[in-house]
Amino acid sequence: MQDPSSNGLYLARPCQYLTARDLARCNPDFWLDRRYAPEVVAAIDQSINEGKRRSGAQTVTLVGYSGGGALAVLVAARRNDVRRI
Repeated sequence: MQDPSSNGLYLARPCQYLTARDLARCNPDFWLDRRYAPEVVAAIDQSINEGKRRSGAQTVTLVGYSGGGALAVLVAARRNDVRRI
């Protein structure tokens, strides 16, 4: 929230920050054993693409903490537009 840039895209890992009702419909495998699965990395990658499309950004900076940091590195490995992690 302290970032002064005009564009920001905040993404959560699967099943994170959900209401109890939505969490009940979430496949627990993607929260526990498959949190870094190829389909999770691909979904985050697609979300970043959509965010870039909507904002007109040319490059991205990925920021993550703990599991989000691991996903940031996995996503960065498949992209050529990551300015920094």
